Amino acid sequence: MQLDRALNAYLRHITIERGLSEHSIAAYRRDLNGYVDWLAAQDIETTDAITQAVVAAFIAERSAADPPPAATSLARLQSSVRGWHRFLAREGIDQDDPTGRLRPPKTPRRLPKALTIEQVEQRWRRPRRTSPSASAIAPCSSCCTRPVRASPRPSRSMSTTSPMVTCCGCAARATRSASCRWAPTRGRPSTPT
Repeated sequence: MQLDRALNAYLRHITIERGLSEHSIAAYRRDLNGYVDWLAAQDIETTDAITQAVVAAFIAERSAADPPPAATSLARLQSSVRGWHRFLAREGIDQDDPTGRLRPPKTPRRLPKALTIEQVEQRWRRPRRTSPSASAIAPCSSCCTRPVRASPRPSRSMSTTSPMVTCCGCAARATRSASCRWAPTRGRPSTPT
């Protein structure tokens, strides 16, 4: 298949079927247009003529550019090329995937950012979290006498405006406005009145 037709088919695939964002599609288009231009400069006009050696030569040439590209840029470029060739092989356009043995470059491991002295002092001044207090585990007086645990942190399903607690497994739910006085207020357990 002609390079331009194969590239358009892949860009259509990542746009419609994979639903990638506009920025991702623009990055794929930019990387693959550079790859197709390089292939055209090497007198390669169809996808059948691309071999592992051709792909390796392209990556080596991009790696040796001056100034050298960042390892993350090379990894993104290789990911784009690998994705395109996998698509062509999966769709039956090409018989073989020439990028099957291509390994992405190792990205450098970065050290964590250091805290400033002010940030360390601020963290030392913060009160430490302790285990839930006894008031967090108490009987739910509205439905039964078995203990109920009110979490100090609301779960993702809990709303901060109307926190809820499940009473002791009996499937009853209580909010602040209901009769259960153990329902948490803004993620913290309230004390009985």
